[in-house]
Amino acid sequence: MQILVIEGNDAICASLCDVLCGEGYEVSSTDNSLEAIRLEALPAWILLDLVMPMLSGWEFRVQQLLDPRTASIPVAAMIEGAGPRTKATWAMFQDWLSTPISWKRLFQVVHRYCGDLWLPSPLPPRLGAVDKSACPLASGLLVGIDR
Repeated sequence: MQILVIEGNDAICASLCDVLCGEGYEVSSTDNSLEAIRLEALPAWILLDLVMPMLSGWEFRVQQLLDPRTASIPVAAMIEGAGPRTKATWAMFQDWLSTPISWKRLFQVVHRYCGDLWLPSPLPPRLGAVDKSACPLASGLLVGIDR
């Protein structure tokens, strides 16, 4: 199942992609929400940082909902210090993750939208740079990781 991570911070993006790839998910990423709107290959699920340069996560979501090709793709928002959902979050997103992100919560949300692929491991995979041998997609599709 294809997951798209839209995250402006390269280190956070790399960690999220590394962990998701390490658990067997196909992951692509971008640090530019404008790029994400123009993608030809559509993901099954989007993990979206709300604080983005150029086009905020909120603005991205509005554009996504207006496009019939992408409107049905579920989106989980990453919200700094978020507690229970606000009314705005209920209206705009299927789910949310409070930052800093709990790996347990991340996989609960991923599992909800991406199915049974995830099998819990005792410890999260190594964080940091993407291990390209463990994640074949990392070699060409991850934007903003190897800069």
